[in-house]
Amino acid sequence: MKIQLPALTSLNKRIPTVFFILMLICLVMPSGYIVQTTGEAFDVSAGASGANGKNLVTITGTTTYPTQSTLLMTTVSSFGTASVGVPGSLAALSMFSPDRQLYPISLIYPPDTTAEAAKRQDMAEMTESQDTAAIAGMQAAGLPVTMKLVIKGAPDESPNSTVVEDGDVIQAVEYRGVRHQITSFKALQAILGTISPAATIHVDVLRHSEPLTLTLTTQKNPTDPTGYTKPGSRLGLFVAVDDVTYPAHVTYAVENIGGPSAGQMFSLAIDDALTPGSLAGKNVVAGTGTIQADGEIGVIGGIAHKMKGAAERGAHYFLAPALNCAETIGYEPNGMRIFAVRTIDDSLRALAAIKAGKTEGLTTCRDVVHQAQEYAHRR
Repeated sequence: MKIQLPALTSLNKRIPTVFFILMLICLVMPSGYIVQTTGEAFDVSAGASGANGKNLVTITGTTTYPTQSTLLMTTVSSFGTASVGVPGSLAALSMFSPDRQLYPISLIYPPDTTAEAAKRQDMAEMTESQDTAAIAGMQAAGLPVTMKLVIKGAPDESPNSTVVEDGDVIQAVEYRGVRHQITSFKALQAILGTISPAATIHVDVLRHSEPLTLTLTTQKNPTDPTGYTKPGSRLGLFVAVDDVTYPAHVTYAVENIGGPSAGQMFSLAIDDALTPGSLAGKNVVAGTGTIQADGEIGVIGGIAHKMKGAAERGAHYFLAPALNCAETIGYEPNGMRIFAVRTIDDSLRALAAIKAGKTEGLTTCRDVVHQAQEYAHRR
């Protein structure tokens, strides 16, 4: 006996159609992902113009010099926002493209961040990066930049946490009978670089506009994941930079680009413009990395895409933050040398070596990764 199930048979015929419609919806609807890929590289050297015809970096108020070097800041192109991810179709295709990376929105932005808030944050970080680059670049060129160093507390584990107060302004550091006037963050770091951990030092501060001498104990600098420990010691305090006095004025014509990762290249371009000659000769050098007021270079995102963009602009050399080096392995464009840097002084040494055609003694990213592997093995 045969039993007819017309309703079920009809449903079976509709399943492929329903599935196809659902798939189309998934491909068109926004996903929870952002796609990153290669962005443009821009020449920030003295005299170089952007798409708007303006010099990307302009310095006034002091003597500047032309350069034959091409210094490229690098970028990443992103699709999707903090509010809305890319369509499912683009997310799916990106999984099979070596030139694209897929990131969950929650990995990049804090919860409940709007696209407008994220854009404002990116622009604020770019502005802060430009201001700090001016400090680092002018100091590298030997121009006098002064500032207030204001203590903003200390970690609870710091032996100095009960000695300082928020708002104390650092004036001088005395060690072994020698007093050093402190007029910049770079000057403070330079002195601490010569003092061993666990040393007793005397720090002159202004507290509520009244002079006061504090007795502090220096601390050991942390060892980073590559096994590197910065020479000297640290105060174990949170210190902010305020009331900066510049001897020149820097303006930027960079549009629709956010984030702090161009800091290193802005600093080098400023130094190049303020000093006679060309830092890198006639070479095209690209790079990335945040910059601090003392010239320290920090980590960024999307370095593989940035190297590719630099190669497309003709760069044969790339300056990478040392802590980003592991992300460069396997993504090095053909013919490009990737050098690891931790400070603007490292970058300047690299540019001088590139200019002279003697780069054999420079630390490459592969050197840093090898050192990190050895450090991990010893641990």
